[in-house]
Amino acid sequence: MEIKYQLINPTGNITALVETKVPVNEQPFVANSICEKEPTCEQVGFIKMNSTKEENNSIDYDIELRMAGGEFCGNATMSTAAFYAKEKGLEIGKTTQIFVKASGADGFVSVEIVRENDNTFKGTVNMPVPNGLVSKTFYYNEKPYTLPIVMFKGMYHGIVEVDFSRELAEEVIKLWCNELNVEALGLMLLNEKEERIDPLVYVAAVDSMFWENSCASGTTAVGYYLYNKYRNPIDISFSEPGGELSVKVDDNNNLKLRGKVQFTEKVKSIDLDI
Repeated sequence: MEIKYQLINPTGNITALVETKVPVNEQPFVANSICEKEPTCEQVGFIKMNSTKEENNSIDYDIELRMAGGEFCGNATMSTAAFYAKEKGLEIGKTTQIFVKASGADGFVSVEIVRENDNTFKGTVNMPVPNGLVSKTFYYNEKPYTLPIVMFKGMYHGIVEVDFSRELAEEVIKLWCNELNVEALGLMLLNEKEERIDPLVYVAAVDSMFWENSCASGTTAVGYYLYNKYRNPIDISFSEPGGELSVKVDDNNNLKLRGKVQFTEKVKSIDLDI
């Protein structure tokens, strides 16, 4: 079967969006195969245009996204919205609002897209509100580590401000994801003073672990954590390995994630036996 996909760059978090219809049970295999072929690819999502939208005005989303592990991903959602805008011919300098039916999110995710040039788009994602923020103590080699956990549907993020090496993060993330019994876990190594995040993400269904160049949901989780920590609205930009992401959290629980999406590849394909 020929699988068609496109590599997209949202702040360095290289994402493959698959346009070919793939059964859900085969998506982890396809995702792993694409990542093996594309060393820079950090995650894979499967997209489908809403062909009934123009025929039935009661259908109020534009495009559907399902991540390979069923998790929610803000960068992939932003990329999917930019893909839709590009496909629909959004003019340079123009703005549009796109609704994405995204895995791991209730309802539809609203994304504002501005086309800067032929291949670059600015996006503002109205992120889902987390289900809560809790303090959780984990143990590793009999040593306790207490972390704030921001709980999105389909994705939890631990905010790491304690003494924590990258090597330790790699050793514990799968164990702690299993302990929490969630689809995916991020560990956001936060340097609040320098406004820097180093994001590590593990997705259980595809058994993948990446030091991501940027993480939209993780950045939003950090913003939500800081809002609750200081009890003040947050509007902050974080430096991440792939560039900069900004998050805004207000007193009405509106969470807005801002970033850029670049299209650098034409449609590619891979032949798989499925």
